Amino acid sequence: MSISTLSLSLLLLSLLLLFDTLSMTLSEPRIREEICIPGSIFKKGCEMCSCSPDGQILSCVPISCKNLKF
Repeated sequence: MSISTLSLSLLLLSLLLLFDTLSMTLSEPRIREEICIPGSIFKKGCEMCSCSPDGQILSCVPISCKNLKF
């Protein structure tokens, strides 16, 4: 394998690993501290959210926003 082929292979592998890391980061629920109704599930902007039993921690995941009117 030539040096340029090896460099290209390493670059492609690095890009694949970066894409995989970014996609995992974007798909993980975000946790925020907000007051909400304990156990509730609700839409907030372009996210579907759920409230913890103590009403303090809000976990949200992105959802489609194509039906929102501005």
